[in-house]
Amino acid sequence: MKRMKRLKTIMVILIVIVVILVGFAYRTLHFDYGNDRFMKKKGKQLGFTEKVYKATDGSEISYLEGPNNGEPLLLIHGQMVSKEDYAKVLPKLSNHFHIFAVDCYGHGKSSKNPNKYQLIPIRDDLIDFMRDVIRDKTFLSGHSSGALISAAIAAKEKEQVKGLLLEDGPFFSTEPARAENTFSYLEFKTIHDFLAQKVEKNYTRYYLDHTYMKSLFNKDGKDNWDFIVKNPFSERIRENSGKMPIVWYYPPEIGLNGIIFLTRNMQDGTGNYDLRFGETFYDFSWFYGVDQ
Repeated sequence: MKRMKRLKTIMVILIVIVVILVGFAYRTLHFDYGNDRFMKKKGKQLGFTEKVYKATDGSEISYLEGPNNGEPLLLIHGQMVSKEDYAKVLPKLSNHFHIFAVDCYGHGKSSKNPNKYQLIPIRDDLIDFMRDVIRDKTFLSGHSSGALISAAIAAKEKEQVKGLLLEDGPFFSTEPARAENTFSYLEFKTIHDFLAQKVEKNYTRYYLDHTYMKSLFNKDGKDNWDFIVKNPFSERIRENSGKMPIVWYYPPEIGLNGIIFLTRNMQDGTGNYDLRFGETFYDFSWFYGVDQ
């Protein structure tokens, strides 16, 4: 009798453990790492609509527009992400502002034309966007490379800008002779080297082998990068090279799945980011005609 009770107790414990693990794995595998489901879930409910603005040369700028709950606020994202990068703050911001969040060229659903991957063309087309679409003095906020764009807009078109917020703008760390010593530049080199070679077609797999980030993991002679990151993610690429690899036992909170998710790109069909945009920060062509 006692033995049966113990067996039942053990079975119940095992079932609970399995249920917890299944729930944990499901959450990790279905987490919205790129905020891709924002419009399907909260976006439309909050009154956001996705639209397209055509520049004078036919280039398309995809953007989200929120409800008219205040003065206009233009949000310009950083590299490798998209307008949905603001998804977590849009609900609160949209209570106080009329939100416009754009996809920069080379990102999201906007045009993928390398001739537009420079600060001046992006700046000028967004100034036209403000005149043609927003049509009012605008609060302007940009993150990372978006901060550089925002500052350039404000410098050229003061009459259109009511306020300016720059988040983590890499102004002088992107200049030649300084950029080469930054982590970001070494990551741009990885992009450059990938585009220059013809053997590996999957950028994420190439990244796992060549990123500078692995040196941050490998300490005291231990190959932590391969054990913690490269091997588990590479295994999942082998299982399905058409999708971004997600390791089910790494919860979203520790950021590893999120870091690898950022490598999705247009070149290998896993995402919308054009790696050629990143290369312009490697060869400094993004700053053509600009004196920071």
